[in-house]
Amino acid sequence: MPVDGPGDRPSLVETLELRRRPEGGWYRETWSCAHQLRPEDYPGARASATLGYLLLRPGEETSWRTLRSDEIWLHHTGGPVTLLFGGTGSRPSTMPTTATLGPDLAAGQQPQLRVPGGAWRSARCDGPTETLMTCLVSPGFHPDDRTVYTEPGPVPPAEPTEAHLNEPPGEPPD
Repeated sequence: MPVDGPGDRPSLVETLELRRRPEGGWYRETWSCAHQLRPEDYPGARASATLGYLLLRPGEETSWRTLRSDEIWLHHTGGPVTLLFGGTGSRPSTMPTTATLGPDLAAGQQPQLRVPGGAWRSARCDGPTETLMTCLVSPGFHPDDRTVYTEPGPVPPAEPTEAHLNEPPGEPPD
């Protein structure tokens, strides 16, 4: 079995049977609620909720994307992950706000964060070790409800200002 890091422990990617995601990171859906919803503003029925593992390795980051549904990120193990919130416009803001998902409450990290549906989001693993999280989406994830930012050229780098750092975590601007 492949190893990943100190102590020759099995790689979580292999152990948890994660697959590379097109928008970055490693993922596997672990649960989809059998109860279906038909939200008015969705194109069809959705599971009431879905749950999946997401793993980011040091320095790895995800593409900017939106989901129609709310998403809750839960930290399990590893270092901090910076979540960048790019508003709800037609493209991510060039001045995103940030919050840090992680285990160190004294350092301002949060063990869980909510990303409202329709908000642009990106995530970056800032720690020296891989980070395992769970993402809960409700109504449940469906590929038709995801938009990935694909315009030519990158969105300018997300370097938060002091004002952004003082905003409540997990609440992106409108």
